[in-house]
Amino acid sequence: MSADDEFIDVFLQECNDLLDNLEPVVVGFAEHTRDGPFTPGEAHLPALQEIFRLFHSIKGNAAYLDFDAISTTSHAAENLLDRFRKGRMDVQGGHIDLLCQTCDFLRQSLERVEADRSDQAMAQAGAQLTEQLHAVLEAAETPARQPAAPAAAPESPPAVAPEAAPETVPESIAAPVASARSATTVRKAQDLRVDLGKIDSLVNLVSELVIAKNMLLHSPDLRGLELEHFGRSADHMGKVIRELQEVAMAMRMVPVTGLFQRMNRLVLDLARKSGKKVEFVIHGSETEVDKTVIEKVTDPLVHLIRNAMDHGMEPPDAREAAGKPSCGTVRLSAGHAEGEVVIRLEDDGRGLNRERILAKALERGLLPASVGDGAGLSDREVAALIFEPGFSTAEQVTDLSGRGVGMDVVRQNIEQINGRIEIDSQPGQGTRITLRIPLTMAIMDGMLIRVGQLRYILPLLSVRESFRVQAGSVTLTPDNREMVRVRDRLFPILRLYRLHAIAPDSEALEAGILIVLESRGRHACLFVDEILGPQQTVVQGLSDYLVRAALTDRRKQSVSGCTIMGDGEICLILDPEQLLQSLE
Repeated sequence: MSADDEFIDVFLQECNDLLDNLEPVVVGFAEHTRDGPFTPGEAHLPALQEIFRLFHSIKGNAAYLDFDAISTTSHAAENLLDRFRKGRMDVQGGHIDLLCQTCDFLRQSLERVEADRSDQAMAQAGAQLTEQLHAVLEAAETPARQPAAPAAAPESPPAVAPEAAPETVPESIAAPVASARSATTVRKAQDLRVDLGKIDSLVNLVSELVIAKNMLLHSPDLRGLELEHFGRSADHMGKVIRELQEVAMAMRMVPVTGLFQRMNRLVLDLARKSGKKVEFVIHGSETEVDKTVIEKVTDPLVHLIRNAMDHGMEPPDAREAAGKPSCGTVRLSAGHAEGEVVIRLEDDGRGLNRERILAKALERGLLPASVGDGAGLSDREVAALIFEPGFSTAEQVTDLSGRGVGMDVVRQNIEQINGRIEIDSQPGQGTRITLRIPLTMAIMDGMLIRVGQLRYILPLLSVRESFRVQAGSVTLTPDNREMVRVRDRLFPILRLYRLHAIAPDSEALEAGILIVLESRGRHACLFVDEILGPQQTVVQGLSDYLVRAALTDRRKQSVSGCTIMGDGEICLILDPEQLLQSLE
């Protein structure tokens, strides 16, 4: 890599970071323009100074590397911000839209720079945007208005000397780069940018190390031997590998802050386009997830928010007629639960229309003959129909949605990372969509179990206890379901050998072991022949060959992945959530 390429890579990294900080502050000003133009006061000055500084830094860095389209457009946006921060112009919704367009232009320009090492392809688009920014400034020049708020003291020129417009002030090209880098010197002394591919390689090596450890500890050559010193050394090696795994995985973890902030911008644009009033609320943006999860979740979230704004959220007059506030609310939250990342999107709109969904499903032949007209389906089962390819209840196609594409892509993207989607909706009250995604895609702690000749892995986070059945503790319900008493509660029994159509050692409950599973507050007892012990597991995706050759539809529904054992055998990883759903 040449020195120029290294400079450009640093420029791209720094400018992308600056844009990540810039967009949320710009979008934050949109709320002030909801009811019309507003005059910035001292309370708004810090935010305006921050936006001005960020545009200024991007302009200076781009000018240093002769990226004229980026620097010129950033300079024009900087001039507009200068009018705002000095109280010379009222801020209008159109101004915020223009600044958002500038952010979009800068994003696109950085992508072209990364591909072409030049921004010349963006020159025409930059000139058009710069012309729009200049037109706004020229329209506000006459008559000049007295400042409503005094400018910050350090930036005021000395008295006798006339104040020069910022666009005519000669500036040192290298200074902005130097100042931008000096401002982050302390942080960069602690941080090191590493290519994601290198981190992936490290995680893969740790995964191989886990497999090698399992092969060593379960080697046939060690059977029957009492090796006290070897056991202690093996325990120490396991501890070191676990810590190495935790460090490697932590390097891949990033907060969802940037993703959520992009959704904030999306809601703003959709609200302006549709004429709807919406408050966007974010919770848990500090939640950290694997970077690959961020990449897979971005497009699904965009589709879900577009649908919430188009189908779910009513116009202000319709909300008032229904006794609701004219301004709706969309909430986006993230958190950790039971080893999963839980992302929820909620709105207080009109909710899903069960009858319309069923009618469309019948029209398109999506309902199996066994369910008839679908009247017996649960609300969640009916809601799941919207993920069928081409499904849409929209009466007409809009530029937001209605073509029946998107929701099936949402499901496909989430399933690619072994995630699940749940929909809960109340007519007239709103909809909640929950994305449940594994916290890590690489290594998990599991419990190795055996049913007949097959071994399985259960995620340890879902295992509560195990026990042998006592006489008189099992009962049958009127619909012939087996229940077992665990202290003061009755739990259903799930016989894994029936679900997977395999032969167990014995069908007698007293001959095997019951494992209490818990997922999202639901419990069941899984009947197995033997518990073989804890097992640190490298999670692998299910190959197409394995799915076709070894898994029936019923087995597929209860399996989330597979792993390679120390003896080279493939072992399936069970999905507790799907196991519990199979009881329903």
